[in-house]
Amino acid sequence: MTQFPTDFHSDWQWWELITQSQIMCLNDLPSHVRPIVQVIDDWFTNRRLGLIFEAKVSKGKLLVCGIDLQNGLAERPGARQMLLSLLEYMKGEEFAPGVKVPFGGLRGIFK
Repeated sequence: MTQFPTDFHSDWQWWELITQSQIMCLNDLPSHVRPIVQVIDDWFTNRRLGLIFEAKVSKGKLLVCGIDLQNGLAERPGARQMLLSLLEYMKGEEFAPGVKVPFGGLRGIFK
């Protein structure tokens, strides 16, 4: 995701993206699945949360994004840039998920 300028932590360009998103609980996925964009839960529940993650599924590769990258893009430059960044990433050789996830294991994410 080299096309999306950011620090190691969230900053001003993340505000609109996060408010237009659906955070995913990754607890039911294999522990080696690490989100590309992680959300920190509160210290009471401490769930493994993510906005973007990738995995091998069957013979393919999957990138899952919980950020709305479809609606109102003309007024949302951060979302446009995130979409571009993800598409460019998936075209490249760097998009090589390392953890295999069974297809059935993804069902809990998409409730």
